[in-house]
Amino acid sequence: MKSIICTIIFLISLTGFSQEFFFHDVDEYLSMNVPEDAVEGEMSGLTYIQGTLGDILVNISKTDKGSKKLAKETDLTKFYEGVKEGSLKASKGKLIDEGIMQIDNQEFYNFSFSANIQGEDKIINTYIFFWKEYTYTIQFMSPENESDHYKESVSSIIDSIELN
Repeated sequence: MKSIICTIIFLISLTGFSQEFFFHDVDEYLSMNVPEDAVEGEMSGLTYIQGTLGDILVNISKTDKGSKKLAKETDLTKFYEGVKEGSLKASKGKLIDEGIMQIDNQEFYNFSFSANIQGEDKIINTYIFFWKEYTYTIQFMSPENESDHYKESVSSIIDSIELN
C-alpha cells in the first residue's frame, strides 16, 4: 500500500513539474525546443512562433527585412545596438544586462531589460542573431522576479538550438 501511494505521488509530481516543450523545425535553418502550446503566424513580413511556459511568454521570430545589407556586414554590432536601443525606447525600458555569446558556433547578441507592460513590471530577455540571410529573435517575457523555473525554461530552449 505504501509503495502504491509513493508511486502515485511520484507520478503526480512528474506531471506537475515537467517542462512542456517539443523539438521543432522553425524553418530549414533553425531547430529548437518550443513551448508545447506554441502557435505560428505571420505578420508584416515577420514569421513567428509564440507560446507560454507558466507565466513566461516565449516569442521566436524571423524576418528577412534588411537581410541583403546585413549579409554584407562583417561586424553586426551596430545592428544589434540599434535593436537594443529601439526596444528600450519603444518600451521605455531600463537595460539590465547585455553581451555577445556563442551558440552552435554562431554569434548571438543577448540583452535583458525591465519595462512596465500593460501595468505590470516585466523582464524581457532577448537573443538576436543573423543566420542564412534571416534575422532571428528569441524573446522571453516574465514577471519582474526571475525564478528557477524561468532560468531552467530559458536554458532548455536556448541550449536546444541547432543551426543548419
